[in-house]
Amino acid sequence: MKLRHILTLLCFSFSLQTAVYSQDIQSFTKSEITQTINNKKFYIHTIQAGQTIYSICKGYGIEQSDLALYNPEIFDGIKPGQQIKIPFAKTVNDETFTTHSVEKGETLYSIAKRYNCKIEEITLWNPETKEGLKKGQVLKIYKTEPEKINTNQTIETPPIDLKSQTKHHVVQDKETLYGISKQYNLNIQDIEKYNPWLSGNSIKKGDTLLLSFTEKPIINTPDTIKTVNEQLLFPKQLINECIPTPLNRPVKVIMLMPFSEDLSSIEKEEIKIEKHPELVPATKPFVEYYEGFLLALDSLKSAGISIELNVYNTNRDSATVANLISSGKLANADVVFGPVYMEDYKQVADFCKSAGIWSIYPLNTKKPDIENNPYIIQITPSYETQVLQAVRFMSQFNDKNYIVVQSGTPDELNFIKVFERELKDNFATNFPDQPLNYNVIEYKQSGMAGIEKVLQKEKDNVIILTSTSQAFILDMLNKLNGHVKNYKIIITYMPQWKKFENNIEFDHLFNLQATGFDYSFCNQKNTAVIEFNKKYNHYYKQFPGKFSYIGYDTGLFILSCLSKYGKDFVNCMNTHESKLLGSNYYFQKVNENGGWENQGIFIVKCHFDGKDIKEYKIVGTVSDKAYKLETE
Repeated sequence: MKLRHILTLLCFSFSLQTAVYSQDIQSFTKSEITQTINNKKFYIHTIQAGQTIYSICKGYGIEQSDLALYNPEIFDGIKPGQQIKIPFAKTVNDETFTTHSVEKGETLYSIAKRYNCKIEEITLWNPETKEGLKKGQVLKIYKTEPEKINTNQTIETPPIDLKSQTKHHVVQDKETLYGISKQYNLNIQDIEKYNPWLSGNSIKKGDTLLLSFTEKPIINTPDTIKTVNEQLLFPKQLINECIPTPLNRPVKVIMLMPFSEDLSSIEKEEIKIEKHPELVPATKPFVEYYEGFLLALDSLKSAGISIELNVYNTNRDSATVANLISSGKLANADVVFGPVYMEDYKQVADFCKSAGIWSIYPLNTKKPDIENNPYIIQITPSYETQVLQAVRFMSQFNDKNYIVVQSGTPDELNFIKVFERELKDNFATNFPDQPLNYNVIEYKQSGMAGIEKVLQKEKDNVIILTSTSQAFILDMLNKLNGHVKNYKIIITYMPQWKKFENNIEFDHLFNLQATGFDYSFCNQKNTAVIEFNKKYNHYYKQFPGKFSYIGYDTGLFILSCLSKYGKDFVNCMNTHESKLLGSNYYFQKVNENGGWENQGIFIVKCHFDGKDIKEYKIVGTVSDKAYKLETE
């Protein structure tokens, strides 16, 4: 029943839309009943006739996502007399405020710096600033350290050496601070020094910059400017020059998921589980992803990052997606997560490209039209990328005997062609003077005798089974398991096996030291994972699945990076640090005009300590041009 509560959340938006909720907030009365639960203080609010989710949140000054976390039952609907928990919002004493009148050119960054406080604190004390600053606007500033505040202080432009030369530059269309600095042979810091209003702001066409030179400026023409960055579509942020440029407003997020598929599964399961409580519910990938994503928003909020989230059910229906696009509901987003399925995602990705909105392809290993769309960010590496990265990992060992066993299908032969080329090329690069121990066995012709002929006792025999046939794989695992007493065998666990992994003999995997690759893997002994599991169970009354971790990691990483570095955050993704639970992110631009694909995978081994502990263990990670071995 819990999952149904979460699904009903799709009926409304997390952003505050007064057009939908029209109750008069001025007449709202807070409850006087309070209760402390797990060291957190709550109002106990009794819902009155005419009150809505929006009006309650507005009346208490909290986000609707908070209400979702602490009262998931409200998404079955609310009714008069129902009691809900309202977490206390952060408040401050009005007597400790001073006021500040906004001057032309001032930003949240410069005001926060002046009063020795944080931008997030100013937006907390003055919620209207989330929509931007206006000249003459009066702000309340909480005196956290009154003795350090100088109300007469002004932001001064640094004195200019009279011997130096100055120039005013009017920003042209598509110009960037980096490009202007190169044009005049200046550092970006030099430009910001004489234009303090730039702090936390982007430049736009028509802005005037004051430039100062201690020597006669050398002005580069477009023909003389040659930088590695000139071909980048988003040149504002260089990877080696990731300067925080905060949005200074909530990040506007859209999520599009086919929740109706999970809902259909839930309804069928609830009937079965009522009769057979011992049944284990099947994975609900889209609900799990969303639940993990919500907890990421909770973590971001604790870090002072504000998110406006709108969620829509796509029903896995192209017409539904087309209607969402034509309605304009996606037009003001900073980033759109989803949809999942290719036919739906393509519509959204094309729209995002035309509108300059980042488009997150969250769960599918198939490649979208990423080569022609610079706004696509593919979170899950494509199957081809995962295989190539796994081959790179294999090629770093010169003490293995590689044996490919195939059954002759066209798909297998195509796979082997690529696998063999990449393995040999990478091995030759790593060990140019050594031979590669490599054999391909056509099982229909050679059978087990062909495999036994090339097994070596002095080396680890890495066996790759390329067939996708369940019967063939199970038969091969059974036969190879009979050889582990005489040979050291490592079987390569292929992703396709997950479709029938419940039918694989558990002990066979550990006896054969099965080693595979995956784009997501959580170490359940990790402290952060343990804490997440507790939090997830607290809110959703169940334990997280794989997609819960993916939803959390994706939301936390992308949104914290976007909030920190602004709309050009993509060039800073590989230097951005987030405490992820089970993801290995390293994004690479697929080509000059294309989007970004995650290259990171984990190498996971079925590890047996020889006594009584059998566990899945990370033995390596692979990203762009680097791999890392984990000590066992």
